[in-house]
Amino acid sequence: MMHFRLSFIYTIGLLLFLITTCTISNRSSNSKKKTNKLSQICQPKDSVIKVCAHRAYHKMAPENSLQSVKEAIVAGIDLVEIDIRTTSDDSLVIMHDETIDRTTNGTGAVKDYTYAELQQFYLRIEDSVTIYKIPTLFEMLSLLKHTKTIANLDQKAVNPDRLHVMLNKLEMQQSVISFTGDWKQTKENLALNDSFLVMPLAKTKDDISLYCDSVFSPLIHLTDETFTSENMNYLHQKGKCVFVNILKDKDKAFIEGVSTVIDSVIALHPCIIQTDHPKLLLEYLRKKGLHD
Repeated sequence: MMHFRLSFIYTIGLLLFLITTCTISNRSSNSKKKTNKLSQICQPKDSVIKVCAHRAYHKMAPENSLQSVKEAIVAGIDLVEIDIRTTSDDSLVIMHDETIDRTTNGTGAVKDYTYAELQQFYLRIEDSVTIYKIPTLFEMLSLLKHTKTIANLDQKAVNPDRLHVMLNKLEMQQSVISFTGDWKQTKENLALNDSFLVMPLAKTKDDISLYCDSVFSPLIHLTDETFTSENMNYLHQKGKCVFVNILKDKDKAFIEGVSTVIDSVIALHPCIIQTDHPKLLLEYLRKKGLHD
């Protein structure tokens, strides 16, 4: 009887040991898997600064068009920002503004049109109407899927469920990054995929602390106010990959040859810089030895 009890206790102990070992092993494997995927997107301490084309390469073709993304791919741009909105028939299309007035030869809100109805309009580049039409997100992602250029998805008006269904269908869950703005939108996306590469906007030090403590993704978007040497030192220590803009006045100074502006940004070593002049920035970073 005593021998049976000892055997039983031994068996139970062995089972508990095996269960615990397997659990730890699986956790370690999942963590390693996530880390490896993340490392393909950015390295916080990498000597290379990556370039993101604002609204795709819109100096060469209409903003947010398939052609503008093709131009970015050919130019070797690292990332393209594309803005996603939803039509009345629940199609995900690429458009920055709520309306199509500024960027097409049509008028009205994106949400009031079906995708088929939107196809009657043509995209503009400045004052000229082109042959290009409003693309779907599916078309854009399919174009980028087998290239080195990464999509930065700006979720303007999107049901996150619809977005993640499409990413799953294309097997691109870990092949894109996504600007998620505030904490609410960030949480909604992480609830659908806890390893999704969200890029929340940190407007304050409290935001920085929140995202460092609560978000697995290494990406964080700083504003002009939070992009300081103090915050950058803290974020580098935390292993965060910082995304910043040089748009409007900073971009204007850069293309006019005022290098002090861009040099002050480079000095803090963000991972990604977004600009309206991606090829020019790429060439400048290469001269500085900060890009391949």
